[in-house]
Amino acid sequence: MNEQTATHILDIEEKLAGEDRADHADQYCDRLEAAAMQVKRQLDQGVAPDQYRVLSGLLESYEAAQKVVRMVSGTAQKS
Repeated sequence: MNEQTATHILDIEEKLAGEDRADHADQYCDRLEAAAMQVKRQLDQGVAPDQYRVLSGLLESYEAAQKVVRMVSGTAQKS
């Protein structure tokens, strides 16, 4: 037999490929959203220009990570 089995390097890969992938994706996305909200609050309070660039990049990273989690888990929300 020439069956290929998925090899997961990271724990997150295994969780996002398993039977409970939707639940795990929701949990990861909830954590990422909470972190993004903290960054948004900092930006809303006002920060120095250099700090603004750093925090804006971090915010974009959190949003991109949520999209990746949804794509990898197969739970991407249709827009």
